[in-house]
Amino acid sequence: MRSVRLKPIVLYIVIAYVLAWLVALPLWLGGQGLGDPLFTVYALVMMLTPTAAALLVTRFAEPKAQRPGGPGIARSLGLWPLKPVGPFLAFLAAGWLLPMLLVVGGLLLGALLGLYPADVTHLRYSVASWPSRPLRPPGRSCPCPPQYCWARN
Repeated sequence: MRSVRLKPIVLYIVIAYVLAWLVALPLWLGGQGLGDPLFTVYALVMMLTPTAAALLVTRFAEPKAQRPGGPGIARSLGLWPLKPVGPFLAFLAAGWLLPMLLVVGGLLLGALLGLYPADVTHLRYSVASWPSRPLRPPGRSCPCPPQYCWARN
């Protein structure tokens, strides 16, 4: 049985946290915090820092001979080969669909049990409102409230 080397684990944790904090630092130094207009960009880049840490540690801290999957970084991280393809595609589809189905199912279950007040009669785009309400309010190019409308007059 192989013993666990602590150096790569500690390096991964340190690099992942340090990179994440460095990416998020402009949010806190800028004074706006989560209200910063570039928050989404910072958040997306911050979510990539664990991947960057894994690649760095695998490349520089693990000797090629001791990598679990062989000499290639993609093999040692379990990213390649994608064989068999069928289960890979099934898990990919499940990863996309299951979260949405769980959210919708949870809302429906909550409504059925009376724990969630699902009032669909006042939805802006509900089927019940189609004949009675014009699709676009007068004077506006989109049906959304003005603060959410990208296509402004």
